[in-house]
Amino acid sequence: MATTASPRIHPRFEPIDILRRNNIKSCLWAEDALGFYHVPTVVFELYLLVPDQDLQTASIILSLSSGYHKVPLPREEVELTPFREVFLKYSSQRFIGPWSDVTGLQLLPAQEYAHFTISEETTIAFGSRVYPKLSSFIEALVDQYLERTTNRGEVDHSAHVGMHLSYLGGHAVERYSALEDLSPKARRLWKDILEEKLILGEEGRQIYRKG
Repeated sequence: MATTASPRIHPRFEPIDILRRNNIKSCLWAEDALGFYHVPTVVFELYLLVPDQDLQTASIILSLSSGYHKVPLPREEVELTPFREVFLKYSSQRFIGPWSDVTGLQLLPAQEYAHFTISEETTIAFGSRVYPKLSSFIEALVDQYLERTTNRGEVDHSAHVGMHLSYLGGHAVERYSALEDLSPKARRLWKDILEEKLILGEEGRQIYRKG
């Protein structure tokens, strides 16, 4: 896991240190990870991946930490942003921390939710913060994007993940060199994104699933 110098940690990232002190790995995801790769996006929830087997322990640790309390994902927020319906099953791992009365911290199981394994080979450390390595990030997002959908929330989440891939394709500095580290299936989809030839919708996903 490569390490670079980091400025003083923002209070928003305190949960990373809390978990690290308790020997639980974590990795920033979603908009925080996009921002690390120079995507000019707005940051919403703090989405933090942890190893699947540590999810319940991580949740207990944060619930016992000063200033943290569990706040399930409000239904009205799901109605405004339907892609977040997929997070309802993880509502018992959502917290409001001392840094904000509005923005939540959502713990997520790395493999089950993101198809991602937190390891030195798949991540980059920036001080105490850990981000997915670009090729590993792309690979996981492609896996999420190609998941079969069974309801409206999953369809919207797939489109949301596709948007993240498009953002990375337009802004990540190493977007071209990442191609060589991808699986054949992910490489094909990523190449089409870079060449602005992505086949959209379920028809496109069916094509890319074949590799």
